[in-house]
Amino acid sequence: MYEGLTYSTTFSSILPQVIIAAAIVVCAMFDAFVASKKWLVGIIALLGLGAGIAASMSLWGQNIVEFSNMLSTNDFSLIVSITVMIAGIVSVLVSLRYVDAIDGESGHYYLLLLSSVLGMLFLVSAMNLIVLVLSLELMSLSVYPLVGMTYERQASLEGSMKYLILGSFATAFLLYGIALVYSVIGTTNMYAIARVLASRRDLAVNVVMMAGIALILVGFSFKVALVPFHTWTPDAYQGAPAPVTGFMAAAVKAASFAAIIKLVIVVLSSYHVPVSGALWWLSAVTMFAGNIIAVLQKNVKRMLAYSSIAHAGYVVVGLVPGSAFGMSSAIFYLLSYTFTVTGAFAVITYLEKKDGTGNDLSDYSGLSRSHPVLSLIMSVFMLSLGGIPPTAGFMAKFYVFGAAIRSGYVGLAVFGILTSVVSLYYYLHVVYAMYFEEPEHATDVPVAVGISTGIVIALWGVIQLGILPSDIMDLAMKSVQSLIH
Repeated sequence: MYEGLTYSTTFSSILPQVIIAAAIVVCAMFDAFVASKKWLVGIIALLGLGAGIAASMSLWGQNIVEFSNMLSTNDFSLIVSITVMIAGIVSVLVSLRYVDAIDGESGHYYLLLLSSVLGMLFLVSAMNLIVLVLSLELMSLSVYPLVGMTYERQASLEGSMKYLILGSFATAFLLYGIALVYSVIGTTNMYAIARVLASRRDLAVNVVMMAGIALILVGFSFKVALVPFHTWTPDAYQGAPAPVTGFMAAAVKAASFAAIIKLVIVVLSSYHVPVSGALWWLSAVTMFAGNIIAVLQKNVKRMLAYSSIAHAGYVVVGLVPGSAFGMSSAIFYLLSYTFTVTGAFAVITYLEKKDGTGNDLSDYSGLSRSHPVLSLIMSVFMLSLGGIPPTAGFMAKFYVFGAAIRSGYVGLAVFGILTSVVSLYYYLHVVYAMYFEEPEHATDVPVAVGISTGIVIALWGVIQLGILPSDIMDLAMKSVQSLIH
């Protein structure tokens, strides 16, 4: 099971993390000593993220366990790391004008964003449950203040507080679950836990072990907003600045799901309990509730918040079978969703005002007449979220539903398809408002190079993954296989 691993105590295999940490230090120096031109901090953040992606690509194909088996660098950690840093790049680009407009002392914004990315990179590399929790907290503690950075708005503070309080509950569940697992197994290393579970089948009915696994799943269900652990999501997404919401919807969800995928592949594959049954119900309820409640929303950010809940359910569809293809389809889904949702929130950033207004459906009425290109791009993102070909969203759903059908979960796949049809109502409602409704007021959209560049990157990803998905799916399959030794 552990053949093919290379053991190391050098820093070369965590080069992406080292680069991001160095970028944080440089950003802090610029923020402290450069009184004006805070946008330079954002440029440094962009350079750091770009260098981190290049470092991740240079490590592709390696499989190294390091630092007393606490971290692992492999294709799985690298593909998710690249996904997270792409989301970071788009978010920084979108933020350059927006953040300066709402906060003249905006340097700390980029520090928090990079700190969150650093936590995500360690999270996807963690092979020890304690390191996993510490990484998760570094990620989360950096995002909480980002949600509330427009503190003069009550919605922003309320969203930040709800996220903080319920995030703390999630951490408590995780820690207690890990404690219970440790009390039975005697280690927090994932590979060691898997080895013990594979050799001791009696643990399949151990009540303490079952409770520990259940609490860990509950903790991560909070982080990825699965129903009924989703209640923080709408307020946090609506209250946060639009670039932060896009970052949360893409990067935070991708990193948290990567941790779940790793647990399922490495640990739970050896645990003979009905984990797939629990995931089945979580997926079904999440897809249903997220889409039904989204239909009722008139605020676009809040609508996309419930949409993100539904998409979390679609990702879980790929996890239910427990197969390599299913896990690969979930990774492909996360990458596709990253491009789509960051692009959608980049467009929203153009329309959102300093006081948080500009996000109602009425604000999109007749947008195509004054801004036809922006309306067309937003339509592509909405169609991708709805799963319409030839977009990335269609291929992502095609793969996860195909994985479920391959493994005999036809009912779950059909249910997912039906909820996708429901989702078309509120996605197309945005398109309808832009093209067929009369504008209630003039919409001023000043051109910003950063936001436009972020939109172009996201649009390229949506089209590329929709037309030529096979290469990325092959990489996703290889990344899953790198976890199976």
